[in-house]
Amino acid sequence: MLRYIGLILLSAFLGACNLGKWVPEGEYRLDDNEITVDGKDAPSAVNNIVKQKPAPKFANWVYTWGTPTDSSGFSRWVSDQGTPPTLLSIPLTERTSTQLGYYYFNKGYFLNKTSYELEIDTPRKAVDVHYRVELGSQYTIGKLEYEIPSPLIQELVLSDTANSLIRIGDPYSENQFEKERDRLARLFRNDGFFGFSSEWIRFRADTALGDHKVLLTLRVLDRPVRLLDTTYTVPHERYTIENIYVDYGFNYLDPNANYSDTVFYNGSDFLIRDEQTYHPHLITRAIHFSPGEQFNAEVIKDSYSHLSSLGVFGATEIEFTAASDTNEHALTAFIKLTPRSKRTLTTQIEGTNTSGQYGISGNIGWLNRNLFGAGEILDLSLLGGIQAQFNTRENSGLFNTYEIGAEAGLTFSRFLIPVSWQERFPKKWRPSTRIYTSLSQQTRVEFSRRIFKLGASFQAQLDEDWRAQVFIPEFNYVNLIDFDTSYVNSLFFKTGFQDVFISSSRIVVTYAPLSETTWLTKIFARGSLELSGNLLSLVDDNFQVDPETGQRKIFDVPYAQYIRADIDFRHYLKTSPNTRLVARVFAGVTYNYGNSRFLPPFEKNYLAGGSQDIRGWIAYRLGPGELSNTIYDEQNYAAVAPVKLMVNLEYRFPISGSLQGALFTDAGNVWLFNRDYRPEDFEGLTEAQIESAKFNWNTLFRSSALGTGFGLRYDFGFFQLRLDGGVKVWDPSEPLGYQFVLDGLRWETVTYNFALNYPF
Repeated sequence: MLRYIGLILLSAFLGACNLGKWVPEGEYRLDDNEITVDGKDAPSAVNNIVKQKPAPKFANWVYTWGTPTDSSGFSRWVSDQGTPPTLLSIPLTERTSTQLGYYYFNKGYFLNKTSYELEIDTPRKAVDVHYRVELGSQYTIGKLEYEIPSPLIQELVLSDTANSLIRIGDPYSENQFEKERDRLARLFRNDGFFGFSSEWIRFRADTALGDHKVLLTLRVLDRPVRLLDTTYTVPHERYTIENIYVDYGFNYLDPNANYSDTVFYNGSDFLIRDEQTYHPHLITRAIHFSPGEQFNAEVIKDSYSHLSSLGVFGATEIEFTAASDTNEHALTAFIKLTPRSKRTLTTQIEGTNTSGQYGISGNIGWLNRNLFGAGEILDLSLLGGIQAQFNTRENSGLFNTYEIGAEAGLTFSRFLIPVSWQERFPKKWRPSTRIYTSLSQQTRVEFSRRIFKLGASFQAQLDEDWRAQVFIPEFNYVNLIDFDTSYVNSLFFKTGFQDVFISSSRIVVTYAPLSETTWLTKIFARGSLELSGNLLSLVDDNFQVDPETGQRKIFDVPYAQYIRADIDFRHYLKTSPNTRLVARVFAGVTYNYGNSRFLPPFEKNYLAGGSQDIRGWIAYRLGPGELSNTIYDEQNYAAVAPVKLMVNLEYRFPISGSLQGALFTDAGNVWLFNRDYRPEDFEGLTEAQIESAKFNWNTLFRSSALGTGFGLRYDFGFFQLRLDGGVKVWDPSEPLGYQFVLDGLRWETVTYNFALNYPF
């Protein structure tokens, strides 16, 4: 194996030495661009100005390995997978030099000078281009004046100067002027000035002040009006909405179809084409404006989003026209809604890989929209999967693990609470409620169990970036039908792996900006808080008691009592137009108490390892803490624990076309709480071994696993196929003094994770 890899690397080296092989005579391959500003390297953003960029080295090597002049064959196919060299173009080089001058001129360096120099390597047919920029002095804003003939606009601008993006003393910046132009245009459109265009906002700069200062004049032109062949301007006026017409059966293939009826409801006229299929309150709850209100573009945008989120309309359009000839500043709103198919059947099948065990899963779903006429969506699905589970016990065939289940859910486009309470929540939250239930059965070599779930959730889009979900209540009943005693003994949590009834409430808050805050960075965060068993504990005096554990039982199983909290934070940093550095921090705890005084339920703990986690370890095979995994049956080892900390760092970069690569580092582990436990919960473990599994700030770094690796991802557009190879660097389960394990790296020590989409 290593011999073949050596040959590939040798071929790559030889290809790298001959990248000019297919460069035509008299031409030069662009090898590198260098931009210096006043003798220093230019910021990375300046590289976007360059009109010609070198072909990626690896992709160019692939192109060189093949034979691009062949019409077909393997050699031509190899070349097609790569990228041909970029040939130097003097006109594009000169254009880049000119654009660099414009770029810094727009930043206030009016006297900048640009030049370029070619460094030619004739034997390699390669050239490096060195761009030089001498900035000179930067001009600043010395005085700001306004030229606004429309009285209403002038009043609004002068009252909003505290929010202006332009300040006296700031550097001259065309980019900042553009941001201020867009900000003012949004301000005007949100304050009744319908149809206001940012093109009507102009800036004029005069350097007559001297001392590298400019007199900046902000001009807002009057509204242009065209009448026949004549164009004139009028002062800007605010618009109000006079009428609202709703067509919820609009068809773009037959836009002029006749209406059979008109229904007036809550300020809006509903145009009925054939029959009334949607109750009007479904739509009026999603319309955030009313007749008589002043036009507000932000409110219109919120209405678009809300109507689209209902899930029953495929297209949404809101048009505004003049309401009448007598009042030119009154508007009529036409809301055109195209219904989606009432019923939809979906199927999905995919391969699975769980801890190295391969299988196949799929589901069949059926969707019924507008079930009761108010936008309700009923979804039903059947799920199933089979998997090959390999272990030391006897197997009953290749696929010896099965899972089958059914789910049902009903979604309402409102909170299912009294009507008087609904009005207390703003429409822009786009509230919805979902009632759901599921029943599934898992049959594995070690155990068989049924899981029943019933719950309700409330969702709200608090603003553009924040979303909240509240699950009240959610019931889970886990029933162990059969299990292998030796498997349960191999689990770290024996008491946690049992029949259990979970009655919980949960809130999940997500921060996920739809657009990046800047071109460089993006942040994602999700926090969750879950409580279980507290209400039952108030009324459990009449529940039966388990004589062995002392736990109170409901439906003949103990109920769980715990608090669970976790946070998932991710930071995406764009280091160049095609590369990203992504960091993730995850922290979670499940604290059991009361009726779960021993251990939390198995499902409510945390695991470490696997394709989405610490990729040098197989899922369930890491931790807790420094506990050695040699005490477990290697085939059945399954570790979970109530405390988890994890940090991931991943650098993503293009390789060739849709093929991308990643270098990653993962660190973290799961731990026990530093508290007393029953010896029978950890049969066969010494007190010292239990102590090694507990969380301790003093041993945090020593007891955390560290792994690294390389990944390949192929982007199909709507999903990515991912293969990550992770290796262990620091293994806390090894004895002290032997925890650094990277020096023992071999091919068989690499953990391969095959999955879909990015891990985070």
